[in-house]
Amino acid sequence: MGWAQTNKDKLASRKEEISKEIAKTKKLIKEYQGQQRSVTNEISLINDEIALREQLIQEYKADAGKIGENMIHNEKEIQQLHEKVDLIKKEYAEMVYNGYKHRGSYSKLAFILSSKDFYQAIRRVDFLRQYTEQRKFQLNEIYSASAEIQNIQGLLESQRSEKIILGQSEAAEKTEIALSKAEQEVKLKSLVAEESKLREIQKKQERERQQLKAKIQEIIKAEAEAERKRQEQIRKAELNRIAEEKRKAEEKRKQEIAAAGSGNKTDGSKTTTLPDPPKAAVESEILKIERAPETIAANQSFEKNKGALPWPVSAGAIQSKFGRHAHESIKGLEVNNNGVDFLTSANAEVKSVFSGKVTSVFNIPGAGYNVIVTHGTYKTVYSGLTNANVSVGSQVSSGQSLGTVMDSGEGYLLHFELWRINETGIGTPQNPELWIKRR
Repeated sequence: MGWAQTNKDKLASRKEEISKEIAKTKKLIKEYQGQQRSVTNEISLINDEIALREQLIQEYKADAGKIGENMIHNEKEIQQLHEKVDLIKKEYAEMVYNGYKHRGSYSKLAFILSSKDFYQAIRRVDFLRQYTEQRKFQLNEIYSASAEIQNIQGLLESQRSEKIILGQSEAAEKTEIALSKAEQEVKLKSLVAEESKLREIQKKQERERQQLKAKIQEIIKAEAEAERKRQEQIRKAELNRIAEEKRKAEEKRKQEIAAAGSGNKTDGSKTTTLPDPPKAAVESEILKIERAPETIAANQSFEKNKGALPWPVSAGAIQSKFGRHAHESIKGLEVNNNGVDFLTSANAEVKSVFSGKVTSVFNIPGAGYNVIVTHGTYKTVYSGLTNANVSVGSQVSSGQSLGTVMDSGEGYLLHFELWRINETGIGTPQNPELWIKRR
């Protein structure tokens, strides 16, 4: 029962979360409609609302399914209890009948007094006591089972009512989806007039994303070069240390030979020198320097949170997904996105999705400020900020504000990327949706 209640609580919590997200999205839709923003952004928000309502319907179905399973279990339990009560009643009736049938032949006292000896009398007393207790026990079993049947029947009625309400809620969500889809169709038809403008906006975004990509790769290359130089210094220092140890060992050997007066031995022994360590082997060994312990720890901590990272904005919808895909509103237009775009509200705070170090803050004219936070060998990129609240070298915590989303003129759009840097210093963009928490 505790397990069932826990699952029920989880389902209720999930439904509440989705309902809150729907309310936030509806508020955003009204905000964009009131400001007469780009229709394509309204369509993105409507799509998000539809997706959330479909999730909610799935939760209703899951909840109804669990209730249905519990109802079947309870109905079986009631049937078993009825069978148990019938059996106990039958046994009790037989016991009462037998007692009634022999009431004239034996009274309790006569039954005891007719014993052959004292020990048989004691046994008969004990038998009569057990007989009486058995009758009481059977009566209690009947009352208890009957009360349990009533409780389960009450629970069953409650579950039937709950299932009906869930069905009504599911139907209401389907109606809302139908209305949203109708509104979506109207918006899509109105896009024809805006198509050329939207294509220009998309081209501008593409140019800005290319600038951002080039800048990120430049930063990664510079950091990798700095790391290579650091490792080269370590390698040279290690080679110098080995050479110095060899020189000292050679000097010590010469001193020992001179002190022993054995520079020209007649026993055939030859003067030897210490062999040089294989240079390639030394260099190879030194170049295999492992990452710093703090980098390894940061990586492990970040990777453990894959799929559970918070959104970089408190409210919003994903307008453009990761990778190469067709534009959701403009036919024939393809989008290639290194991250995801979050459509959010005015003055929305942009928050770090994980603790880390700010390693870059820069501005792209017309596209706003960009902040890069490093988490071991991972980097999160926040692009399209009006301002930056942090500076290079700052340590930030998860959920800390980095700045606010700028107004692009068409809406409030945060471009978010996640990169992984390998051992050779090459960066690869990751799909942020695999890392952030599912809505």
